[in-house]
Amino acid sequence: SCAVYITFLDSRGMNRIYYDRAKVVRNIIGHLVDRGHKKIGGIFSSQAFNNSKYSIFRDIMAKNTVAINPSYFEIVEGGTTLDGYKAARRMIKRLGKKNMPTAIWVDTDSRALGVIEAMNEMGLKVPEDVSVTGMDCVHSKLGEKVSLTTGGPDYNKFTTRILCLAE
Repeated sequence: SCAVYITFLDSRGMNRIYYDRAKVVRNIIGHLVDRGHKKIGGIFSSQAFNNSKYSIFRDIMAKNTVAINPSYFEIVEGGTTLDGYKAARRMIKRLGKKNMPTAIWVDTDSRALGVIEAMNEMGLKVPEDVSVTGMDCVHSKLGEKVSLTTGGPDYNKFTTRILCLAE
């Protein structure tokens, strides 16, 4: 599970709670590399691409001597399942089924569910042909009947922290 840390006061004097997203990205990409993946791509927002998530991804890939192939990436603006679906279809059409990465890191579970749907529709089996990982542990809360490796906060601990601050 992720480390939760607290910044007691933000610039407006409000308590803030964060979880360690860097640790989550390290764990997810580390998991893929440990499983032997060398062709790892990503589908994520331009915000994630421009923040620490992508730089952490790059660092982990470099530490494991896994090359980054820019054609294995799709940048999306929306955060919905449909956005993930469309991005995956673009990737499959651009690369062809035989040239796909063996694993795709998606920066949210919502998008990851769309990626899985597109893969299945286009004749690729998840995880046999392409492993798909999400982030934020949201899919498990929605009762989805899909196998998705994901990482994020322990929401029970997160909620407990919030309730403790409210007292």
